[in-house]
Amino acid sequence: MLIRETLATAVMVRHLRRAIRQDEAAVAAERDRLLCEMVRHAYGNVPFYRRLWSGGGFDPKTFRGTEDLHRIPIARAPQVKAALAAGELRPRGLDLSQCGYLESSGSSGVPSRFYRGPSEERIRRAVGLHIWREHGFGWRHATAQFQILPGSQHFLQRLGIAPKTWIGSALPMPDQLELFMNAQPDVVAGTATALRGITRAIESAGKSPPRPRLVICAGELADATTRDLVRRVLGTEIVALYGMTEVGYVAWQCERRSAMHVNPLSHIVQIMRDGKQCADGEIGELVITDLHSRTTPFIRYANGDLATANTAPCPCGRAVPPIAAVEGRAKGCITLADGRILTTRQIVNHLAPAAAIGSYRIHQQTPKNFRIEAFEQWPQPQQARFAAQLSQLTGPAVILIQTAPPPPAESTGKTRSVISDVPPAIAA
Repeated sequence: MLIRETLATAVMVRHLRRAIRQDEAAVAAERDRLLCEMVRHAYGNVPFYRRLWSGGGFDPKTFRGTEDLHRIPIARAPQVKAALAAGELRPRGLDLSQCGYLESSGSSGVPSRFYRGPSEERIRRAVGLHIWREHGFGWRHATAQFQILPGSQHFLQRLGIAPKTWIGSALPMPDQLELFMNAQPDVVAGTATALRGITRAIESAGKSPPRPRLVICAGELADATTRDLVRRVLGTEIVALYGMTEVGYVAWQCERRSAMHVNPLSHIVQIMRDGKQCADGEIGELVITDLHSRTTPFIRYANGDLATANTAPCPCGRAVPPIAAVEGRAKGCITLADGRILTTRQIVNHLAPAAAIGSYRIHQQTPKNFRIEAFEQWPQPQQARFAAQLSQLTGPAVILIQTAPPPPAESTGKTRSVISDVPPAIAA
């Protein structure tokens, strides 16, 4: 059974790697087949989608594929959260005893349990492996993966194939450092917060670190400060990977570390604003369709994350990237009095010369009033430098800087640098 599953996963990885390099015409028919099957399944079996689509005037009988995707009503995060709580996002008659599941901490707005059948678990693994393989990952490479709740060893890993060391990112830093150094990893994966923590610990301890061939930042923005730290300490450029518990890995950077690619046979990604597809360079909300999530389907799911659109071909030769950059949560952006939007990515990267990410939190109270919580005592020149740097983005504003204790660690192991009381002005 395990051998059969492993072989099936390997075949799927090869299929996905071939698809990412084919042009639109070569993959369109298979992508539309997967999409139409998903739409028919959801309408016929999942109460939430039958209710949402019927109320929105969408008739799946006339649905033809990607060209009709705009006709499907968007499923927004609060609606999906309520449907999950009511059990309306699962197909009728589903035997949960035959399913595995993943649990979301709620950082993307939908804290709940997401069920997956055996074939969906295999596809989910294959999508992740395909991304790693694009960056040269091999079965002999050792991995160190940071995670709040460490995972279990796969059967093959217990045999020494692609060995993995799980490092709990809530462990005391000396313990994390010891595990990391002992692992001597070829591949390192974790959130930006975890990567900053381990690289700073290596520098502080004066250790001679391993030189991994691949460092993956997932679950959090790969900000400029973290990229600089990893480059300086580990000698490797970060690969940013975008995904969610709900739909798995969605998009990733190629070796050029520029735009993010989406495999056309795993997900369909739209970047929407006010009901319209965003033009190049425009920021909008991500709307994601998982082409394989039959047990807990996500079709045109707007999860509250922002991204910058891009339709220009990537020089790497892979499929056209629809994402120039993931910008962070809509709730973590700043809306100014003139209507301009500043995203988390724009803010923390711009402020990097004035203060390290993780040492402060910005709280926007009104369009022109900001309270800055500094987690250590800043001397007056640093306060002035930080306020001046932030003002370059916001324009004239009242900026109050106060020393405050660091907030309790979030269950996600991530860093929230921006909070706003001003409702976000961007929505799909």
